[in-house]
Amino acid sequence: MSAILKQSSVKEFLSPQAFLLPQLVQSIQPPQLSNIHPIPQDQLMAMQYADPYLSRVLCFVERRRRPSRRECAHEPADVLRFLRLWEKLTVKSGVLYRVSKDIVSKKKTYQYLVPITLKEKVLKGVHDEAGHQG
Repeated sequence: MSAILKQSSVKEFLSPQAFLLPQLVQSIQPPQLSNIHPIPQDQLMAMQYADPYLSRVLCFVERRRRPSRRECAHEPADVLRFLRLWEKLTVKSGVLYRVSKDIVSKKKTYQYLVPITLKEKVLKGVHDEAGHQG
């Protein structure tokens, strides 16, 4: 995700495992040949808040209370899909992440939840920059 995150702005709270894929990309293609440009953290946060689904999820996670069945009944399917991950969702510095833990090392990895406006760019970057695996 260094294609999207500036490491300097998130280093203080993210583990190195969160950057496993970008390290792979950098080992395949040197940074000077890459056409991926980092997006500042404040823009990543703004994009999540502008996203119709992630903004709703952020609302629930920030209040630190799982939505009731009555509240869920009024939410779109895409919001409900994210809310199924409730125990794994966290907000750090205003940005929404899914937290996963490596079962062997017990280290946490923070995965940025990509808004709709960035999905194509992320998929293109992962595919084109990391190379097609088969």
